[in-house]
Amino acid sequence: MDDVQEDDDWSPNEQSKSHYNSLICIPILNWGIMTIDAMSPFSQESRMIIQVYTDLITLVILEMYDGAVRSTFTYQQRWRV
Repeated sequence: MDDVQEDDDWSPNEQSKSHYNSLICIPILNWGIMTIDAMSPFSQESRMIIQVYTDLITLVILEMYDGAVRSTFTYQQRWRV
């Protein structure tokens, strides 16, 4: 969103020292949302960089999950739990 003030759901946080005007929210799997704010609209290059970082975070989460599942399976197989 290039200008958060145009959103009907937006309201200023009087306690915040941040004066952001632009906002990007990207879901990461069913795990959460990456939110990035800026004082001016994001350039196309910035949007692409943000997407790359979001993809990397998603891959890390998937790898961690996959490793945990494999570790549990190996433990159960070894100890016949």
